Amino acid sequence: MTDAAFFASKVKAQNDLVAAVKDPKQRAELQAALADIERALGTARELWPAYLNLEAGWAFSSSTFGHARNLVRLVDELPLPNEKRLKEYSDATLPGVKSALASTAPIYPDLETLKLAFSLSKMREVLTADDPLVKKVLGKQAPEDSAKALVKGSTLRDPKARKVLVDAALAGNRKPVDDSRDPMIILARLVDADARALRKRYEDEVESVIDRANEVVAKARFAVYGTSVYPDATFTLRLSYGAIAGWKERGVDVSPITVVGGAFERHTGADPFMLPASWMKAQKSLDSATPMNFATTNDIIGGNSGSPVINTDGHVVGLIFDGNIHSLGGEYGFNPSNNRAVAVHAAVILEALRKVYGAGRLADELAGPAPGN
Repeated sequence: MTDAAFFASKVKAQNDLVAAVKDPKQRAELQAALADIERALGTARELWPAYLNLEAGWAFSSSTFGHARNLVRLVDELPLPNEKRLKEYSDATLPGVKSALASTAPIYPDLETLKLAFSLSKMREVLTADDPLVKKVLGKQAPEDSAKALVKGSTLRDPKARKVLVDAALAGNRKPVDDSRDPMIILARLVDADARALRKRYEDEVESVIDRANEVVAKARFAVYGTSVYPDATFTLRLSYGAIAGWKERGVDVSPITVVGGAFERHTGADPFMLPASWMKAQKSLDSATPMNFATTNDIIGGNSGSPVINTDGHVVGLIFDGNIHSLGGEYGFNPSNNRAVAVHAAVILEALRKVYGAGRLADELAGPAPGN
């Protein structure tokens, strides 16, 4: 977004779209939608610091606080009709909340304290020491002292302690959570009303406004461009077209294809360049020239990981799993000069199944019959 030429191309694309809409009513609707987006983004900039810290939880980087918030919201949300609840606590997503609260993953007090002290410090830095929310959370305490007291005094690191509260909430008894003197639960209750208010404003004045406006923009784009451009990624079936291609990085050509031998050349025996023992054991049997990964000009932003890569003959030749660093900008627009998708090559999948994982029969099944059979 800081690339002047790229940003100018997006401005031009927007102006071109408006100019291309011939119907006066539709053009007015499009211009109104774009103005709505601009106003919503202004509201987003206003809400963003407090929203991130309170509702998104950046101020409370603590697994224990996450459990406390879930418990506090669980007793508030469960009595409501399903359609009135926060989406995290709907019937469809509730199993995930229960699973998180039942987790037996260890929580380390020293790490919890360190993370929480840092995040509380950042909250004070971003919102300023005079902010009423900061004063409400910290009072006269330093972030480090507050974090120590919160972590030390909480019993929510213990899955058994959480289970007692969860079971009561699921049985319709909110009293154990409401009456709890656990400092993390007290903190979660303390900030919940403010966090919910920020969330409601953000959903009502930013997300819903932009969603509605985006529908108008999408209809205008379809009216002008039809099927000449592929749709945004919406987690429905989406096809994008591209070619295998490298790019230049600091003036150096980056090859679009890596090979198995390159993985062993990079191997140092230590992270991040450490191959698994199973691969080291199979090194001599592997064909070092087998293609491993390849880069393409496909635009895959927004949920394409795991998708098949299909060649012009209709054969699956790989699976998308990543993009290069420049693909992160794909959220805003595709830059064909350096935005690349990265796929694992089908050849290395078969090679590894046969020679590393002892799954030759599966490899044969995936490869299918030989040509002519």
